[in-house]
Amino acid sequence: MLSAQRRPGGRLLLWRFNAAGDTIFPGYTLDNVAVDSSRVEPGFIPRPTDQRVNVAFFFQDEFPRWPTAKVHVNLAFGTGLPFGPPNNNRYADTLRTSLYRRVDIGFQQAILGAEGQNRSGWRRHINDFWLTAEVFNLLNINNVANHTWITDVTGRQYSIPDFLTPRRYNLKLIAWF
Repeated sequence: MLSAQRRPGGRLLLWRFNAAGDTIFPGYTLDNVAVDSSRVEPGFIPRPTDQRVNVAFFFQDEFPRWPTAKVHVNLAFGTGLPFGPPNNNRYADTLRTSLYRRVDIGFQQAILGAEGQNRSGWRRHINDFWLTAEVFNLLNINNVANHTWITDVTGRQYSIPDFLTPRRYNLKLIAWF
């Protein structure tokens, strides 16, 4: 690297630096190979698991008039995770994914197993039998799972987000013997 200073009378003095950051004086400095001595600090580099906030709530309750029926709600929120292009340069991993938001809801109804039921035949072998209907990702939010990197012919890389599943419906039968 060159540094310059103008002397009185218009004479320009140039300084060159070696890898150790020492000024090169021809004939006196042992390492006379000039290098770029400017150093650029990248600043804060997040770790791969550096997620600021991750919160999840699960609520479940019974209906007052129907003791064999339940409802549950699952709420999840998380801030973005850091990512960067697929190379070994950790200084480039400064991008963040979008926020993760999700709401799930489900309803359960006991078919068998209520107190006072008289069961005969095959039903006497089942202790509890529940029917559950659930809606996953109720608000149909496009959450990002990861990023696929595409390189064009000039070598420039583009990040393409891969999304998690949209709204899903689930019907479940649970039996305890």
